[in-house]
Amino acid sequence: MQGTQWETPAFIHSTGLDGPTLLVLGGVHGNEPGGWFAATEAARWMPSRGVLAVVPRANELAIVRFLREREGEGDLNRQYPGDPNSELPMSKLAAEITAMAKELRTELLLDLHESWAFYIDREAAGFQNRQQAGTAFLGQTITAGPGPRAATIASQMGEIVNASITRERELMVIRDGSPFGRTDSQGNPNSTRGRSSLSLGGHVPGLTPVLVEMGQEGQDMDRRTELHVRAVQAAMQVLEMPAV
Repeated sequence: MQGTQWETPAFIHSTGLDGPTLLVLGGVHGNEPGGWFAATEAARWMPSRGVLAVVPRANELAIVRFLREREGEGDLNRQYPGDPNSELPMSKLAAEITAMAKELRTELLLDLHESWAFYIDREAAGFQNRQQAGTAFLGQTITAGPGPRAATIASQMGEIVNASITRERELMVIRDGSPFGRTDSQGNPNSTRGRSSLSLGGHVPGLTPVLVEMGQEGQDMDRRTELHVRAVQAAMQVLEMPAV
């Protein structure tokens, strides 16, 4: 959103060598710092092939105020694919992210987030399904939305990240994000389930979106950041474009 108060930088590192494009988003919610710190680190990397694009601090004004979102601006992760003519700034920003993903022919999108509670604690807390738990119990999960790599990418990333984790509570759990790409009778993304970044596989040809969530409860920011960094590195390893 160049020239507006919502302007935020995107870092695009192109090797000039044939390979995939990975797009990393951090700071979509302003009170989830592990994601934007990890994305800020990733923005300095050069991939061994292909293109690495990073938007480290997507919702800059919410980050400055440490808010999930600013009142009246919309939740960026409920606006995809966005509308450039919307009155909501976050819908306009979502449209720009969608357009960038298309322009770069993005193969994989990582959206780095944080939840308060851990996914493994949901049943003990009395939450048996997502309808009950909402988004409160998503810590330590990797979720792939619909796309060409949906069947394998989350489990591949999880296996790599988990190989370096010794505490059971920190292990990444793989979730199915296919409901977020559900379409209506006209083939359009469902208005109530298809507005998060996990729906982008239905808007950007060839793209598979992945949501990475770390739990905040009892897990300090440095550790959350470290695990987010490992998740990005794992994605680059799976895509055979590790940083050099």
